[in-house]
Amino acid sequence: MKQVIEKNDKNDFYMSFLKEVGSHMREYRKKQGITQAQMAQKLGMAFVSYNSIERGIVGTTVKTLYNISQLLGVSPARLMCDKDEILFSKADIAKFYSQGGK
Repeated sequence: MKQVIEKNDKNDFYMSFLKEVGSHMREYRKKQGITQAQMAQKLGMAFVSYNSIERGIVGTTVKTLYNISQLLGVSPARLMCDKDEILFSKADIAKFYSQGGK
């Protein structure tokens, strides 16, 4: 039973991370007056792929996150921040990526 709880905790952490990053992507995209379709086109990806990343349904690569941040005019770290506070520690982010969120 303990393994199931740990697995669920990891999944909750992962989903929370994706939703927060996606929420910040949406916020900065709207400030720039860019549509999701325009972002997808500029990134060379399908609309549904970009939409899924922004909605926090799927993760993305560090390279794509970097490209998104460049299009939005913010640092990749800014997409992982909330009102000037980092949502997750460096250890949390490393843990996330080591668990398949690459």
